[in-house]
Amino acid sequence: MCKESDEHTTTNGSSPRTSGSSGGSGSATVPPTVPKPSAAYIGRGRNGSSPSIKDPAVQNDVKASGTTGMDGQTPMTDDMLSGGPQQTCRSVRYFFATKVPWRARVLTLALIVGLLCGVVASLYELVMDYVIEKVWTEGGPAVMEAVAPDAPKWLFILCTCTLLGGVVGALIHLLGEPLANLPGVVMAAHRDGLLGHQEAPAMAAISIASITGAGSLGPEAPLVSIGGGLASFISLYVDLSEAETLFVTMCGMGAGLAAFFGEPIGGALFACEVIHRHGLEYYEAVVPTVVAGLACNWSFRILSNLPQEAIWTFAAEEPLEPWTSVLGLVWGVLGGGLGWCWMRGTRFLRSRVVAPCGLGPRHIVKGLLGGLLIGSIGALHPETLFWGEFEAQRIISRGEAPLPHAWPAVGALGAYSLEEPLVLLSIGLFKLLAISITVLAGHRGGFIFPFMFAGLSIGSAVAIAANATRGPLHDLLSPAAAALSCACAINVACTRTVLATPIVLSALSGRPDVLPTLLVASLTALYVAGDETIIVAARKRWLRTELDGCEILEDPTPPMARSRPRVRPSRISTPGAGGPAAPSWVKACLL
Repeated sequence: MCKESDEHTTTNGSSPRTSGSSGGSGSATVPPTVPKPSAAYIGRGRNGSSPSIKDPAVQNDVKASGTTGMDGQTPMTDDMLSGGPQQTCRSVRYFFATKVPWRARVLTLALIVGLLCGVVASLYELVMDYVIEKVWTEGGPAVMEAVAPDAPKWLFILCTCTLLGGVVGALIHLLGEPLANLPGVVMAAHRDGLLGHQEAPAMAAISIASITGAGSLGPEAPLVSIGGGLASFISLYVDLSEAETLFVTMCGMGAGLAAFFGEPIGGALFACEVIHRHGLEYYEAVVPTVVAGLACNWSFRILSNLPQEAIWTFAAEEPLEPWTSVLGLVWGVLGGGLGWCWMRGTRFLRSRVVAPCGLGPRHIVKGLLGGLLIGSIGALHPETLFWGEFEAQRIISRGEAPLPHAWPAVGALGAYSLEEPLVLLSIGLFKLLAISITVLAGHRGGFIFPFMFAGLSIGSAVAIAANATRGPLHDLLSPAAAALSCACAINVACTRTVLATPIVLSALSGRPDVLPTLLVASLTALYVAGDETIIVAARKRWLRTELDGCEILEDPTPPMARSRPRVRPSRISTPGAGGPAAPSWVKACLL
């Protein structure tokens, strides 16, 4: 590891938007937990030019490290790697800064980040599955038999969720608060251009405790945070520019999503879209993020011995007619409205209940209360427990598939049929409530799969009820298209991932024929939700002139003289914008 003297660490909390900016002493911005890369080091662009061995600053720094000869040329020999960790670090930095073209540099690091994130994801899943199995699958029957053999079995759900909710609060109190799920990750990505790697152990421990406590948050957001932190650490190790650090960090964010979605393109697009309000804007990061997603998906599935296949199986049905894509408008309005209500309701509970009661910093009390409420909902509907990725198959199969994690599978309401629309509607609405409680209780995890589970339940309920009528809707709706479209609309309304969510859902279900309907529902939900968002930090990109190092991220292209006319006359141009008037023939065509 490089010595601290190699990095010019700033702790004033300023946002590293320009290399010469300085933070104000009165700023309340929380400083990142990792050092920012040095603006004077060889990996950074300076004064709009690419780092070069001819630069005196580079020569002085490289000569001080003993990696160059008297003529300024650098023999990349084995001696460079035999001088200890500091020598190796400087050699790697110099090699990537001066010998590797920028696009190859970013793609190489994206590949490395993806492979490492696959290892991290497999270890995370291994520990998570082991803990869940010991606590629920094996521990549930054993504890109830030893402690209260005659008591209702659903009491185990209530007690376990409450106890583990307190454990989550205690871990947050002891280890500190990691990033606040996806909203916190998006905030750090925009504000600091990187994610902290030092809080990865705390995030892993707290999120696994949250998931084991059957909260309605999943492992995808912790892996986004951990993968992004790992990518930021690697970027700082080789001292990339600010722009390249941000793009490689996005590779780490998308890699974990690609592994758990099993869809590299969807996971990559999700990471690129979720940090903005209306689609991806950092186009420079798309291809590297896909490379990282492919590498992570490959290493994760090989290490976990998982096949590349869909995780949900719908009943066979006739191929969808082309006109059914129009029904995506209906599902988009329904799911988008539900997502809007969820966001407003969660914000209302935070401002009118959590804040006035002073529960914000009282992590243990908040965790116990949240666990009690989560357990109460789970005792009524055990299907609402956990994050819903595998529990969704029970909804899809109408109760034929078993619950993979929760014990017991029958709650306080007794056995009920998942063919009943009201039961499915109740499960979906209670799931949305459980997501709000889990978020407000301070648990760590992702709400992507929980939203999908709620949408699958509600969409299935509407499809079953509509198909049971004797009017024109009899057997008209596809249960798969209805469930997936409603799931898509809710998730898009809350995360604003208008392209990634349809792709991911079509891959998870193995139903590419539903993709057009999903896209219509996604676009509709995006505008139904309006400006309402749970990820408040999502914003427009930093311009290339505002990101240090973007001046070298150019591909050589021959100059081209533009000769096309201006087609916007002044009467329809942007108010206040100047510019030459349109030619007369253009005006005549537009009149």
